[in-house]
Amino acid sequence: MAAQQHRAPQGGGNGSGGKRGGKRRRRMPTWAIALLTVIGILLVLLIGMVVYFFVQMGKMQVLPEDTGKVQELIKGDSEYASAKPSVAPIMTPQPSGEQQTEYNILLYGIDSRDANSFENGLSDTIMLVNMNTEKGTIKLVSFMRDTLVTIPGHSKNRLNTCYKFGGHALTNEVLSSHYGVDVDWYAVVNFWSFADLVDVIGGVQVDVKQEELSAMQDNLQEIYNLDKSEPLEKAPKKGGVSLLNGKQAVAYARIRHTGNGDFERTSRQRVVMEAIIKELKQSNLVEITKMIDVGTKYVRTNVSKADMLKVASAFFQLKDADIQQFRLPDDGAYKLTSYNGASVISVDFEENAQRLKDFLNN
Repeated sequence: MAAQQHRAPQGGGNGSGGKRGGKRRRRMPTWAIALLTVIGILLVLLIGMVVYFFVQMGKMQVLPEDTGKVQELIKGDSEYASAKPSVAPIMTPQPSGEQQTEYNILLYGIDSRDANSFENGLSDTIMLVNMNTEKGTIKLVSFMRDTLVTIPGHSKNRLNTCYKFGGHALTNEVLSSHYGVDVDWYAVVNFWSFADLVDVIGGVQVDVKQEELSAMQDNLQEIYNLDKSEPLEKAPKKGGVSLLNGKQAVAYARIRHTGNGDFERTSRQRVVMEAIIKELKQSNLVEITKMIDVGTKYVRTNVSKADMLKVASAFFQLKDADIQQFRLPDDGAYKLTSYNGASVISVDFEENAQRLKDFLNN
C-alpha cells in the first residue's frame, strides 16, 4: 500500500483551522472621523491666519519716533524743567510676557487731508485705550486738544500742536509731565483712513441728535469738496440711532460748533470709538482679514507683530467687557481762558492726574 500523504493545514501551522492570526483592527466611528476632519480644518485655518497676520503686519509702516530729538529739546530749553507741572507717574509698569494684564495704546487722529500723510498736522484726536484682562475692563480717555501745556523747545501752546512739532515722542513727553501718563504704544490714523476702517466693519451704530444733523452735513460737504470721485454723502434724515458709513462717522466725530464745543466733540469721538469696538467684538473671520488689509495701508504704529498678537488676544478676552469713558480735563478741574489771542483750557494738572489714576484703577 502506498504511503498516505499528509497535507499541512492551510492558513498557517498554528492549528487555527484556517483563521487569520491576530486581532482585526476596529474601524473608526464615522462621528470620530468627522470630528478629526473638522479639527484639522480649523487648525489649518488657524495656522493660515497666523501666517497671513504676520505677512500683512510686515507691511505695516512704522513712523519714525525720534526720542533723541525730544531729549535735545529738553536739554536746550532752560525754562522747561521749572515751567512744566511736576506730576508723578500714575501708571504701574507692566511685566512682559504671560503675566501682563494691562495694555495701553495712544490713538491719534491727524487732521490731514492728504491720504498718505501721517507725520504732519495737528492731532484732532488724542485718546488713550486702556485694556485690563485682570479687571475685565476697556476704558477710553480723551485728552482735550485745546489744553494749554508747556512743550519743550516750544514754550506754551495747545496740546494738539505737540504731534505737529514732534510726533508721538513729544506728545508722550508732554502727557507724562502734565498727567503722569507714559504710553509706549501708539497708532495713527488720518482723515481718510478712519473712514475706510469704519467701512470695513460695515459701519457703526450711533445715536445722532437732531441738532447735530446740519453740522454733520456741512462736514460731509467739506469731505466731498476734497474728493469728488464719489457722490456727496447725506446725513441721516432725522435724529436717532443710525448706521453710519465711514465718511458719515468722520463727519459726525468732527462736529465742533454744536452743543458744548470741543467738549462734546471729544465725547462724539469716544462714542464712535466705542461703536467701533463693539463691532470688532462681533467681527467674523472675513471682516478681520479685511481690517488687517486696510490697517496695513492706512494705519501707522510702533506696535510690533508679536505685541499685536498679545493686544489682539487681550481684546478678544474682553468681548463681554463694558466700555467706560473719561475726559481730561474733568469737570470742575479747569477754566476757560485765552493765551496769545487763542482760546485755551487752563488745567489743574495735579487734580486731573489723580482723577485719571482713580478712573484707571477703579
